[in-house]
Amino acid sequence: MDLEYLIDRLEELLDRGTRVPMTTRVVIDENEYLRLIDQMRISVPQEIKNARQVEAEREARLATAQEQAEAMIQAAHERCDSMVAEHVVLAQAQQRSDEVLTQAYQEASRIRGEADAYALEVLHRIAAQLESFGQTVQNGIRLLEAGESAGVPAHED
Repeated sequence: MDLEYLIDRLEELLDRGTRVPMTTRVVIDENEYLRLIDQMRISVPQEIKNARQVEAEREARLATAQEQAEAMIQAAHERCDSMVAEHVVLAQAQQRSDEVLTQAYQEASRIRGEADAYALEVLHRIAAQLESFGQTVQNGIRLLEAGESAGVPAHED
């Protein structure tokens, strides 16, 4: 289940709660609250699993970029070796090899940068979701604790 959806449900539960007159306290359905918290505990590992999948995709892209770069370098070296026989051609081959090598490193760097940016964006979103979840839970705890300290009897089913 989506963590943001569960947080929205927790906020709805708080909004549907019964306000205690002349206080900022709200009485909520404890069973519903606990059920939502349990679902959140299940969802958080899924979010972490998604982050790991993003990291794995990033690593796969990096590996592919590295393989392509190595293949391009190997092709450049092979071409260079075949042209060594002639003096003029040797200088041209060396220049082309350097260009291909530079291009390969630039392409690998670009792909690596895109993969890093994508992974960072996803991790920032997950961090924001987890931070929001934590704040919501802390607010719920504070409300429940404040209700106990004010002598408000606990809601019994």
